[in-house]
Amino acid sequence: MPVLIGAASFEEKKHQGVAFLLDLSDRKRAEAVARESEQRYREVQMELAHANRASTMGQLLASIVHEVKQPITATIAYANAACAGWRPARPISAKRVRRSIGLSRIASAPITSSTECARSLKRNRSEKTASTSTKRFSN
Repeated sequence: MPVLIGAASFEEKKHQGVAFLLDLSDRKRAEAVARESEQRYREVQMELAHANRASTMGQLLASIVHEVKQPITATIAYANAACAGWRPARPISAKRVRRSIGLSRIASAPITSSTECARSLKRNRSEKTASTSTKRFSN
């Protein structure tokens, strides 16, 4: 048990004095609780900083995906509309049309992959946020 002991004698009468004994248990417990609270605060602060960085990266990725995907998607839409509206004077080979459409889909594959990646990051961010909220309220 942590204690503080002190004693003093009176100047005039050396055989008389005062002594005291203080129990420091409550103070030590309060200091331990304060240390634990500060540790939890630092952990939550680090989790929040990580979530913020992940969110920023997700927003940046979404922005880049949009900037790349939008013109390619528009090109594909115009190509599909043009293919649907072809009324040539001479017959066009269906094989050539299918090949052109297939090439446009191949060109858009990286965009589709990037979109799936962005969705995955968003899903992970949502799950992380939900688990952090649950953890915070359960403590």
